[in-house]
Amino acid sequence: MLLLDNSGRTRRVRLVMLGTVLWCLAMCAWATDLAASYGLSPGDGGQLRPLAQRLQVALMVGLAGLLPMPAMALFMRCYLVRLERHGERLEVVAIGLLAPVRSHLAVADVRRVRAHDGRFHAGGVAVDAPWLSLYVAGHRLPYLVDLQAGRVDATGIARLLRAGEPVPARTAPVSSKRPPRPRPPATRRDHRTGRKRRP
Repeated sequence: MLLLDNSGRTRRVRLVMLGTVLWCLAMCAWATDLAASYGLSPGDGGQLRPLAQRLQVALMVGLAGLLPMPAMALFMRCYLVRLERHGERLEVVAIGLLAPVRSHLAVADVRRVRAHDGRFHAGGVAVDAPWLSLYVAGHRLPYLVDLQAGRVDATGIARLLRAGEPVPARTAPVSSKRPPRPRPPATRRDHRTGRKRRP
């Protein structure tokens, strides 16, 4: 049973990763230049700064360029592009850093499914990107399920918590009102004796 098909967003995510790599290379090149020549430009005073100060500035710039890389790499290992259920087994496909990463898990390994509304407002910019976190035994980080994917069965994913148990049939709701008391049988009057008698 297909629970998720998000192959349409693979190209977009890889473009974001490519932009992260270019950002990292540009910042590292700038950090190298700062370590060698920080202070020589007229805007910086026109005098070469001490080595310790140059290394400090270069380190801050280099970290600003390098930090997004591991974060993006972890994201791509957790971001699912396909999720299928075959009986009591799950086939999980993450987008991966260079190629899709395919794993096979047991349905009983699913520990928790958490929903996120993904709404964010800042500076007139509104973001609405809901997703699910799929926590699996043996994995420190949860898998990420994009609810804006081309095809997603959120109800089927939530049922994974039952570890393959059948979904119970819906029963009529139980009323909190007391049942009515049974009425006593009607009595009839005997015209000859004038007494009441039960049928």
